[in-house]
Amino acid sequence: MQRNIRTWRRDMQMYLARRLNTGWSKPDVLSINISLRCNLTCSMCTTCYDSPELSLEEIKSILDQASVWGVEVFNPLGGEPFMRGDVEDILSYAVRRGFFVSITTNGTLISERRAGRIALIPSDRLHMNISLDGDRKSNDEIRGDGMWERAITGFERIRHADEEAGNTHRKILANTILHARNIDRFEWILDEQEQLGFDGVQILNLFRMQDRSKAESLWFSPSDFSKLEALCHRLIARKKHGGSYSIQNTQEELENIVPYYRDELKPMDAPCWAGWKELYINADGKAIMCDTQLDFLNGSFGNVREQTLRQLWNSSQLQKQRRAVKTCSTPCVQKCYQRGSSDSGSELALDGFRLLKERMQGKLPHLGWQRSKDSILRLELCDVSPCDVEGKNPAQGRWNNLLEGVSHQPTAENWNEFRDQKKIDFGRGFMGRELVKEILDGLLRAKVSFERLCLGWRGDSLLHPEIEPILELCFAMQKKGVFEVLRVESSGMFLRESVARFARRPVQQEWVFHLDGGGHHLLEQHQGHHTRIVLKHPIYQGLQPLKLCTQFPNYIPHVGVEPKDASRILCFAPSETMSWVDIRTFGEKYHIPIGLPQKGYCQAPQRGLVVSWDGKITQCERDVQLRNMLNDDARVVEVWKQRYKFIQEAQHSKTPQRPFCQGCSFIRSCSGPNAVSKF
Repeated sequence: MQRNIRTWRRDMQMYLARRLNTGWSKPDVLSINISLRCNLTCSMCTTCYDSPELSLEEIKSILDQASVWGVEVFNPLGGEPFMRGDVEDILSYAVRRGFFVSITTNGTLISERRAGRIALIPSDRLHMNISLDGDRKSNDEIRGDGMWERAITGFERIRHADEEAGNTHRKILANTILHARNIDRFEWILDEQEQLGFDGVQILNLFRMQDRSKAESLWFSPSDFSKLEALCHRLIARKKHGGSYSIQNTQEELENIVPYYRDELKPMDAPCWAGWKELYINADGKAIMCDTQLDFLNGSFGNVREQTLRQLWNSSQLQKQRRAVKTCSTPCVQKCYQRGSSDSGSELALDGFRLLKERMQGKLPHLGWQRSKDSILRLELCDVSPCDVEGKNPAQGRWNNLLEGVSHQPTAENWNEFRDQKKIDFGRGFMGRELVKEILDGLLRAKVSFERLCLGWRGDSLLHPEIEPILELCFAMQKKGVFEVLRVESSGMFLRESVARFARRPVQQEWVFHLDGGGHHLLEQHQGHHTRIVLKHPIYQGLQPLKLCTQFPNYIPHVGVEPKDASRILCFAPSETMSWVDIRTFGEKYHIPIGLPQKGYCQAPQRGLVVSWDGKITQCERDVQLRNMLNDDARVVEVWKQRYKFIQEAQHSKTPQRPFCQGCSFIRSCSGPNAVSKF
């Protein structure tokens, strides 16, 4: 793994914190047992019981502290989280505070109303895990009659609610214990989960406890070990094969299943990061962690009702617990507290010298650039939008969440006031200017140049609170050769005079606005000779394109791919469901020129990359759910240099061999019903 400066700094902080037994580095994850109650009485469970619970306001306070601290992942745990009537409020608030959230539930308490509330939470920020201990028979033997059916019903309600809300695909996994009662049907169980629409499975082991009598029939006996070993080999092969439904366990975890049940498991070779990687709060407010004997309640080191999170993190009690972790010799099968990126000080030092060398080289003249024709690097400055542009309902939903509690409607004129008076929390959904600079600096050092740098993806770029300094930065990098053309995509609703003036700059630039969003009149007043304006309008039934052409006589009408030789273009954008024949028929009917891709295979791998606001990278702008994510820490140069294998796949089989690509009918794709070969 090749780090960038941001990930190197984070990994080095973690390394030093563990080495010196300090709380210098913030945790990667905040976990809270929001309830220890449960509506089921599973035969192997020892973690559910009645206990005092933190109030909604107390949980919000914890989330506020962690958000300000910079923690990015929140795990609401239990018990059964949906025993709380306000769990949806907790999830929604966590997402608004900028967290990625993954919640585990038995699924039996998800009503249509609750599924509808979940659908209001952005699908790319809230993932779910549903506990299913096998098929109907083996699950209900453990969890009670009818519980499998209720869990599947809850799962289907979430899928339906997301579809009704127009959400992109929400990741939902199954948590499934492999045990003696389901071993003979386990592979069939995974096939069933895939057919039901789960995205994958986390295979779990039974938890060790002193008294096994309650779940004795679930444990493997010595006579089962050969069968279990053969199954694990097949599961490893299945994992390597891949697919849209994936086994989440690592190969090492699957290999350790048999030694775990044979009591042959040895202590982990890699360092344990318990006490550094996660801050875990119990339902009663106590901060807890593993006591080196897998007993978390015995590892208490303070209470959030008496101390702040940072006080807990730097407390003498936690320092004592950390010292015990560093000498722990308890066999442990779970890898949840491993953090391989921070294990080796020598590797971190070498990476630090490499980054320093690259930074110094960035000050020297740059010759021998790697330039790619027609390539585009797309940076998502924000993922919210004030209007439903091209059917992007989730972006508009995130806009509504952003404005929650705001007394009056924001406009282009008062948007800076909202920013300066901190009426809106820009903590999530907006790419930091430092990350933009880091990405462009990396391209400069590596001498990698794109034809276009596009600011925009799922949201409206002009909503970014630092749009003007970001544009200044981009123009400076354009002069240094990092890209040739700057492209800004927006609804146009929030174009301000100070931003429109950038269109006067004597550099190649494109401004792409939605026709109904406005803003183009102001932009036209400042349009320089090197600036191109594109007004986009979706094609839909009943559209009167000739009327629009009459309203915009100074714009050249076009369908599909934009021409490069016009300064003002009225672009009619086909929907993803339109076939090539429909597009050609539309153009011929209204005598509007058509621009179509010429290559007979998917062009996404060679066209460029998309970087989300939080640094995740995908190849295709249609992959709004980031299901084909290539990297999660903005290593653009590294990913771009590895693109050739995906180009070869596309040339050979018309589309990359990745889960989201199969059956794609996107306008630029050549697999599926809209392919060029269908002409």
